[in-house]
Amino acid sequence: MTPKLLIGIPSPRDIPEVTDNWTTYEHDVVVVKYSQQKAAYQYLREYFLEHEEYSHFCIMPDDLVVTSEQLESLWNMTIKHELICPLSGVCPVDEDETRPKGIPLAIQKIIPKQTKESGDEKRFPRDWMYLHDLPTEVFPVDHVGFSCTIITRYLMENVSWRGSTKINNFLEGNFDWQFSQDIKEEGYSHLVNPNVMLKHLRNTQNKEAKENPKNKQSFVFFINNDPCSV
Repeated sequence: MTPKLLIGIPSPRDIPEVTDNWTTYEHDVVVVKYSQQKAAYQYLREYFLEHEEYSHFCIMPDDLVVTSEQLESLWNMTIKHELICPLSGVCPVDEDETRPKGIPLAIQKIIPKQTKESGDEKRFPRDWMYLHDLPTEVFPVDHVGFSCTIITRYLMENVSWRGSTKINNFLEGNFDWQFSQDIKEEGYSHLVNPNVMLKHLRNTQNKEAKENPKNKQSFVFFINNDPCSV
């Protein structure tokens, strides 16, 4: 199968610093605007699985600034090494750079043992890696937030976006966390490229991210950047 990437973006926000990059990618993009998180993720997965011309799927949150050069770095590494494990870049947990311990990254080397269970949603302590501990070469971890994550069709077919099923606004979603647990159960690690450092605007339009799915009409749009696409 010829390698072909589809980028999926669940997007409740409208951050120009993020969206301005979307038309610069050399791959097709599908954006789900103003939808509830679970519905957006399910739509993106189903769309990818139905369109078998795509060999890989990239999940890209809409609060992450990803340049075309950063995306291509991850894509080229995926293809060159024929990676089965997902590959991600790196991003801080949020914009706050004033923490005394340093800048935490959305990476956990090991998923700790379960300490608490609420409904059917397993909650684990977040033991984040810090920027000053970041390796210089690609390394495996148990969990990384969706930092421009490239996933093979094989894993997309065998791991669902189950997310949290607990009816609670705070717990609804957690798709990156559940995905990490599921691929670990399948025997796969999550690879991280520390040389692709992404800007994470987690607190930008945070209010809109919660209110837009309730107050705005959801819709889907496509950006056909791949010249090979019809």
